[in-house]
Order: sequence, then structure tokens, then C-alpha cells
Amino acid sequence: MPAQLKLIRQQLKLHPHTAVSLINPPATDTNNLEFIDGPGFHNSYISQQTWCRHSADKHQHTAFADALTTQKVILFLSKEKQYTHALLHNIISLINCETELWLVGHNKAGAKSAGKLLKTYFNSVTKLAMGGHCTLWRAINPKEITDKFNIEALKKTWDCHITRKEGDHMDMHVTSIPGVFSHGRLDPGTQLMLETLPTIKASNVLDFGSGSGVISLFQSQLNPNSRLTLIDDSALALQASSINLSQSTQSVTYLPSLNQAKGRYDLILSNPPFHQGIVQTLDISLEFIRTSAQLLNQGGQMFLVANRFLKYADTLHKHFSCVKRHTENNHFIVWHVIK
Repeated sequence: MPAQLKLIRQQLKLHPHTAVSLINPPATDTNNLEFIDGPGFHNSYISQQTWCRHSADKHQHTAFADALTTQKVILFLSKEKQYTHALLHNIISLINCETELWLVGHNKAGAKSAGKLLKTYFNSVTKLAMGGHCTLWRAINPKEITDKFNIEALKKTWDCHITRKEGDHMDMHVTSIPGVFSHGRLDPGTQLMLETLPTIKASNVLDFGSGSGVISLFQSQLNPNSRLTLIDDSALALQASSINLSQSTQSVTYLPSLNQAKGRYDLILSNPPFHQGIVQTLDISLEFIRTSAQLLNQGGQMFLVANRFLKYADTLHKHFSCVKRHTENNHFIVWHVIK
């Protein structure tokens, strides 16, 4: 059980409660969660699916809560400070004066100093407990707010200019939301891949770890006749992607999991994630590579960009007969594989 949940279990024994609402709890083995009963709101699809095993009808895959009716709400701290601000604004817009908020998180994610953040929204903030490199805060007596939560106010729109190796230029109008990968800017690894991506007339294109949808938006201009499938675990990312591709005339499908991908693809593009919260892990990326070998048509291609220190080469060579370094710099490698 994650240290955050152990801390909560310990404190719930000391503080009588009925149902609680959970916001963005971590994915976990739910066999020993009898101490928590109530609805959950999960930006992560993986998290939502694991908690559904505990109480299937109570957990939603959503970027923000739409209603909070319990008298205790537990928020799990995001490492993205802007997203945490947005979540607190969302919560404060839904609760009443009797509601108690607990905020828990890893100290590396900023939990030690989260009390300052809570004082922006609550009149009374106290530290409940520390343990397992985590801190748990309690906040009561919410402050009155004049501006109700509105996701439209969170959006940031920016212009993205790509100079392609083939000599032409691509301009994109991109909208992102706090909490989505590379909010408000073009990730330099993604930029390297897009600058060097050749024009491929692919009918079915898969974008894994799509984030705000920048790669798919680029591909939609490069190949207007392709059918796009975007996959991201984050409900917030899927929402941002749908905004950016809303003007596209192409067929676009949004999925929260690679397991839901149907059919075969001619082209797969990805800047795959290698973090779950504050933890660096290759599990998701390596599983993606293994699954990609099954999803690609014969002769299909994949372009994958990764930090140089990430060890993908062995897995790529194991599952694909043709693996090349398409381009690279001091920080990133763009891998090109052909099935």
C-alpha cells in the first residue's frame, strides 16, 4: 500500500468519519481498503480502473469533480503546482462550510510546504501527520470565492512553429491545460521528432501518450486523409487533445488505454511517458513497445522519441527486425522502427 494511503488509514482511525470523497488517489492493490468508502474522481484511467475493483460504481475517470457531497474530501497532491491550484479551486466551488479537506502527498512533490497553498483557500489549516516521506494536512472553514471554477479560465493558447528538415514550415495553434504534459510549451523532444518526421501517407495513425495532441495536430496537417487515434491515461490530456483537434475534418478517436486500441495501424508516433507521479519508471513505455509490435501492420512504421538515458534499445530490437536511430542530439534520440 502506498505510504500516502497508510498515513490516511492511520488518521481515519483517530478521526471518526462516514464516507469520504477521493480526488486523484494513486493506483493500488485495493484488497485492503475497507477503511475508505465513498466516491472517487481520477484523472488517471489506470488509477480509476484499480479503484473500481474496490467499488465499481463510485469511481469516475475525469479531470475534475462535478459534485462533492461527502463531509470529508481527500486530495492527493499533484507534482504540478498549477494543477493543484486548479483542483483546489474546483473543490472550493463544490463544498459547503462544514466540509473538511485533507491533502496528502509525497514530500518530494511539495507536500511539506502545501500548508501555504491551502491557506489560499481555507481559513484554518493544520498539519495532521507525517510518515513514509509523506505529509497529511487538514483544512477547514473554506474561504468565500467570487469566481466559480471554470475550466475555460485555465486554458493557455500558444503558437507553435515547426521548421521541417524537408524544408517547409508548419504553424499550429495549440491549447493546453495545467496538469497536461509540457503545458504551455512544445517539449524539446517532441520538437526534434516533428522537425525530422518524413511525410508518410498512412491511413491509420496511432499517437500514444498524446498529451495536448500536438503530434496528432501536426500529423493532421501533414496527412489530412489519415484516421487518428489518440491514447492518454489522463482525462485532462484527452480533453486538451479534443480541443486542439476539434476543427479537424478527419476521423479522430480518443482512448484512455492502449488495451482499447482496435485494428491495425500504418504509423505509430509517440513521446511515451516515463513517470508515474514522482516515480520514474519504464514499465508503461516498455509495454507500449511490446504492444506496438502487435498493433502495426506489416511494413508499418513507428517513430518514438526518448531521453538519451532511457534504455529502450534492447526492447525495440527484441520486437522489431528493423530498428534505426532516425536522428539524435545531446538530449534525445528519435527511434525509427519498421515491422
